Amino acid sequence: MSEVEKKLDAIQEELQRIQENHEPSEVPAWAPLFVEALGKVGVVQRAVEMVGCPSSKTTYYKYKDSCPTFAEQWSEALETYRLSVARNPEAPV
Repeated sequence: MSEVEKKLDAIQEELQRIQENHEPSEVPAWAPLFVEALGKVGVVQRAVEMVGCPSSKTTYYKYKDSCPTFAEQWSEALETYRLSVARNPEAPV
């Protein structure tokens, strides 16, 4: 099994735990990728698609609601996006 496949398996397992309504104990492995993508595109669905995790955006919102650290990172990513748009309003969205 390649490293990429191992990481995808770990992400799928984490998402499954979230979907089963277990309380998250820490920020999941996919969170940094998602937050980075969200900071670039400013749209949750597009960020989910960029990360490529096998889940709906609902999972991300659930995790945001239950993990204060992830919620803070989410907010910071959106602020990064807003600032980048403000600096360059002509850039494609």
